[in-house]
Amino acid sequence: MSAYAEYVSERRQVDALIADGYAITGAGEDLDGMHLYFTKVTEETVEENELLQVPAESRATVHTAKLLLLNPDARKYVSMLVFDAQRKAEGS
Repeated sequence: MSAYAEYVSERRQVDALIADGYAITGAGEDLDGMHLYFTKVTEETVEENELLQVPAESRATVHTAKLLLLNPDARKYVSMLVFDAQRKAEGS
């Protein structure tokens, strides 16, 4: 696989996780590449059951994902995403 094709593949994987509601919650680099950690919290509402006398409640489920980026351009792309998110958070 060419370096560009590898970059596009890794970028699409990152974009797909972000589009699915995941947020980057951690990153680390070693000789293997950049390890990215993603987290998504989903809320589930359990309806009230009058027969069993169970009140309605909300439950949070935490989903995690891990991705290994090997391509340097994909790692730069992720760095740009993190800096952009920080800039938006400071502006709000």
